[in-house]
Amino acid sequence: MRKEMNRLTARGLQKEIKGKTYNSIYNRDFQEAIDKALAKEKKRVFSFIYEGQTYYVKRHLANSRKTFWRKQADLSYYREFVHLYAVSQQLNLAPPLIRGTDAYFVMPAVGKNLQECLKETLQPHSTIAQATLRNGFYLAGQGLSTLHEYGFYHGRPALRDIVFDREEGQVAFIDWEMAPYTSRIKPYILDLLIFVHSYFREEMNLDWLMDEARKGYCQVPGGTTRWKAMMDFVKRHKVLLHMLHPLEGLGGIDLRAVRYMEGFLES
Repeated sequence: MRKEMNRLTARGLQKEIKGKTYNSIYNRDFQEAIDKALAKEKKRVFSFIYEGQTYYVKRHLANSRKTFWRKQADLSYYREFVHLYAVSQQLNLAPPLIRGTDAYFVMPAVGKNLQECLKETLQPHSTIAQATLRNGFYLAGQGLSTLHEYGFYHGRPALRDIVFDREEGQVAFIDWEMAPYTSRIKPYILDLLIFVHSYFREEMNLDWLMDEARKGYCQVPGGTTRWKAMMDFVKRHKVLLHMLHPLEGLGGIDLRAVRYMEGFLES
């Protein structure tokens, strides 16, 4: 399956599943709840509750100008559809697809994203223990490395796209629309750079959490080699990265995060 997934082109993905309907569970009441939610909500991504469980719906196309700017909006939908199904079935590292059609797909809520978890720790009465947060980042690194070991690449594994179920001690990767098929940068290096950079965008001054993620990533077979390749890539482009430093006043947090990331990787 891994090799088959990597060989499929975006058009191949569309041809593979277009016109088909996928159901992991189905009953009339649940379908009626989906239909009512679709009729009520105008957003592309929204949630609804059915029998005490929160579900998320993602429409094929957005009702906003963002659709105009996304040249491959149609193909990216099918790309995400297939990746969610494959990764959830093979590795349990994505939310399970409950229902999928050409118009929308439905999946359950499976936790809180790591960006929200980080922000919650700043609250006066935060319920997230330090050990729990450490475990979440360790599992995120381990999960990302497992994806890479099995030939899956997310394309944008930022903290907001990694959800953590504290009770179950599991992570899942969401929003697979950017999953790459071709890139001048090796896809696992691109994934790692985006993951680390997204952490330092939060400006939390908690390097030990990213260190937990690094440990988790390197624990998976091949992880240490891939992590080193990412560090070597940063070293080869050090001059270019340093040229960005004077532009931080214009680039804001995105460019500051690049400097923070460099400092972490060099320590």
